[in-house]
Amino acid sequence: MRTVTSDGIRVFELSGAVPLVRLAATAAPVDTVMEGVQALLERAGQGDWAGSVVYNWEGEASAASVLGGGGQVTYVRPTGGHLNADVRSEGPELLVFNESYDPGWRASVNGAAAKVLRVNAVVQGVVVPAGRSRVEFRYRPRGLVGGAMVSAGAIILLAVGFGRRAARGRPPQPQTARDV
Repeated sequence: MRTVTSDGIRVFELSGAVPLVRLAATAAPVDTVMEGVQALLERAGQGDWAGSVVYNWEGEASAASVLGGGGQVTYVRPTGGHLNADVRSEGPELLVFNESYDPGWRASVNGAAAKVLRVNAVVQGVVVPAGRSRVEFRYRPRGLVGGAMVSAGAIILLAVGFGRRAARGRPPQPQTARDV
């Protein structure tokens, strides 16, 4: 780690840090998280954390392939639960998003839903096709919609209950004669 000091401000640089979003140099499929951990442990001494990755493929084994080769990625992250990336690649690639893997993450590639894959046992990624791609990651915690619906229902029931109680507690209103 290198420290740069200027005018009382300290900036720390962690050399060798892996970017938040990147294309994997090579990406090999594994069947389980434990196989992924084992593959990572086997290459621990090689120091290639930024380049090669393993990803969990939960589909047909014949559909999984070794991905990688290079390309360019630019991204913006407007909020903690939202990321947009523009990718240019020569062939199919694995776009790695170094955010903790969680089932609440959803992804789309060029507007179509894409499967979020577990990468290196702890982060996530999606496969992007050759050419230009627009990738969007969005996070919505599991149970958020159900919890919001239960909360809204409870608020409505409380409002109805208070409304009825208030209506019962009012004195009778005097009747007025109406012109016929």
